[in-house]
Amino acid sequence: MNRAIEHWNVSQRAVASHEGVVAAQHQLAARAGASMLAMGGNAVDAAVATAFALATVEPWMCGLGGSGYMVVWLAGERRARVIDFQGMLPQGIRLDDYPVDPEVPQSIMGFPGVVDRRNVVGPLSITVPGAVRGLSHGLARFGTLGLDTVLGPAI
Repeated sequence: MNRAIEHWNVSQRAVASHEGVVAAQHQLAARAGASMLAMGGNAVDAAVATAFALATVEPWMCGLGGSGYMVVWLAGERRARVIDFQGMLPQGIRLDDYPVDPEVPQSIMGFPGVVDRRNVVGPLSITVPGAVRGLSHGLARFGTLGLDTVLGPAI
């Protein structure tokens, strides 16, 4: 399969800080995260505020109907913790509902082709989103600010 490839040349000056840095695709989302740090919040507070703000300013890229992972480095314990908030299949869906068809090209993510492309298109391709629950869980477990505060810039 032939796919178009984009080449980007982006340059920005380097930024350094002893108080934290927030990077995001959209300036308003980065400001949301930075405001959490300015209030005394930690990196998780900033990351969650940034994620929710991105869901507001770029919902086609980072929507509340998405899923993901959060990796948190616990410096005091010198280890990482991971929160998996990938979408879940609806209850009652089975692997047998997605029979592999070697005549169907693999998906853009590299998964085998499935009869009628039902793993990519249609009602059987949809998962129950995990973003809101996962971000909220990460904030409750590792953040220092309340959800109402962290959601503020996104509202």
